[in-house]
Amino acid sequence: MIFRPRSLRHLVGVIVSVVAVAAASIAGCAGRSIVAPPESGVQSRSSSSGTYQLVYSFQGGSDGIEPGAPLVSLSGTLYGTTRGGGANGVGTVYSVTPAGAENVIHSFGASGDGESPGSGLAILGGTLYGTASLDAVNACGVVYSITPAGVETPLHTFSGSPDGCRPESPVAPVGGTLFGMTQSGGKPLQFGVLYKVTTAGVEHVVHAFGGTPSDGAYPTSSLLNVSGTIYGTTDAGGTSGMGTVFTRAQGGAVSVIYSFKGGTDGANPLGGLVNLNGTFYGTTSRGGASGYGTVYSITPAGAHNVVYSFTGTNGDGVNPIGNLAVQNGVLFGVTSAGGASLDGIAYSMTAGGVETIVHTFTGGSADGDNPQAGLIVARGKIYGTTAFGGAQGMGTVFHL
Repeated sequence: MIFRPRSLRHLVGVIVSVVAVAAASIAGCAGRSIVAPPESGVQSRSSSSGTYQLVYSFQGGSDGIEPGAPLVSLSGTLYGTTRGGGANGVGTVYSVTPAGAENVIHSFGASGDGESPGSGLAILGGTLYGTASLDAVNACGVVYSITPAGVETPLHTFSGSPDGCRPESPVAPVGGTLFGMTQSGGKPLQFGVLYKVTTAGVEHVVHAFGGTPSDGAYPTSSLLNVSGTIYGTTDAGGTSGMGTVFTRAQGGAVSVIYSFKGGTDGANPLGGLVNLNGTFYGTTSRGGASGYGTVYSITPAGAHNVVYSFTGTNGDGVNPIGNLAVQNGVLFGVTSAGGASLDGIAYSMTAGGVETIVHTFTGGSADGDNPQAGLIVARGKIYGTTAFGGAQGMGTVFHL
């Protein structure tokens, strides 16, 4: 199995965290029995709080490998991307029904096409829009559109400077325009950019990140649109170099509303923000009271509060990197590692910081492993993906 971290900090954090919690978790793994699931279709398993269902296990060939991005729901069908696999071995866009019927609607790798789509999709006017991290021209990635029937059109190919490189963040519709971020590239410091692109492919750099001390750097998160004002996070930069939360009003400049200090307040926010009753919630992959990451809240004015610090003990997870989802006023999320089997957990969280472990991932053929993507709410259920695990170890789609 090939583990692809979201960033160097994510890789270091996972290694350190897994080593630190391994001794306590090995005992919890003893005696675990595994039953191989069917290649596709919904498989139910009991969890600590309800029923977890494995919807689809990727087989690792033409159907895709490593679904590390979140899903979107359009007309009752789920859509997502895989970083590898497909007809050309460099990634896919796929659909999957809630009953587990998967279909590849596009395989990347054609001339002028992208490669290795690491971000999720966005929906605008019934069309899907996404980014691929690489391409065969400049190795800096593309923005593309694709219809549910699989008609794909590259819209913009990044050159590195000044327009950015490696668009690891999904695009976000704001009005009829798409906004997104690149993890690197841009002038003058190559710390990434915030860009906008029309559905016709006209791209414009809105902001080139400047890094420490007054700006963010290396963004990988999704963007949150609140009535035309954008909120996002950066993995690094800010006063302590540990990441930021920023905002940009319509037609305005980007401004940092919070800089993570790297201690108990958290560090390296790889995931984006969700809105719950006017307060935003997100995760940091590191930092917190135990150093294993946090769930935090932040107001639009920048008032930050740690809601929960992951402990890595008693079955708790470590290193959350994806977006949270909100259902009935409760937050749901995943951690990329930790838990009794060290393969990550799914959890619920009240706004007051009460955590419940909903599912412990065990890997192997019967379960997913290493959930890197955020969760979504669709058809009254919480859906997500794991980058690995499942029948062939190539990743899964699941719901809670």
